[in-house]
Amino acid sequence: MRLLLIDVSNSRTKYALARKGELGRIRQALTHSLDANAVRLLLEPASRCDGVVLCSVVPRVTALFEIEPIPSLIRVQHRMKLNFGFDYPKPEEIGADRLADTAALVADYGAPAIGMDLGTAATIEVVDPEGRFAGGVIAPGPDMMLQALHQKTAQLPATPDAGPITLPAKNTMAAMRAGCYAAYPHLLESLLEQTIAGVAWGKRHFPVVLTGGVAPMVYGLWRRKTILDPHLTLRGLLRLGELNIV
Repeated sequence: MRLLLIDVSNSRTKYALARKGELGRIRQALTHSLDANAVRLLLEPASRCDGVVLCSVVPRVTALFEIEPIPSLIRVQHRMKLNFGFDYPKPEEIGADRLADTAALVADYGAPAIGMDLGTAATIEVVDPEGRFAGGVIAPGPDMMLQALHQKTAQLPATPDAGPITLPAKNTMAAMRAGCYAAYPHLLESLLEQTIAGVAWGKRHFPVVLTGGVAPMVYGLWRRKTILDPHLTLRGLLRLGELNIV
């Protein structure tokens, strides 16, 4: 089976061809740069594939994929055939990226497991011992925190993600970066440990898997051992494609 996998996140869009259950070369584009022409080019390999699996959390871009319908395109959503169940009152509220991450967690790491997708926003996905999506956490990413400081105050400037993190900071921009980045690994570690404390099986051995653009920033800093898996979401799309495209 040959599949085109497309993961549209808030900041970057990743896409890859997969064949015989393996990911090929992974390419990226800035999500805000995608227009109808860019999507048309991205979909060019679709005619040579058995199917296209789309995971999008950006409605504007999702709509671009519907301008010229591709018969073999499937969008990740909770009603599709999944390799996991739900212990969650409203599964229709779960983002496509979180569904894809959960599919990869169950397929590649088993149950129970916890996934942390750290990017523009940070999400935690909990897979219980029965192989069900059992909730999690959604938190802002450090860049979002920086933007909020600028947008929600009268005088704090917009600041690029650049420069060293030092405490105490010696100028306003450095102070903003320090406030958003220096404590961020500890924020995530606290959310993870509180999440684990909230499940009945938290004392069992299970993997904690990190993915997303911010994941390398926190990997290896915590007392708990974690696994860094940069392509978790795309592999989740591959597993879902294998289940849903005949």
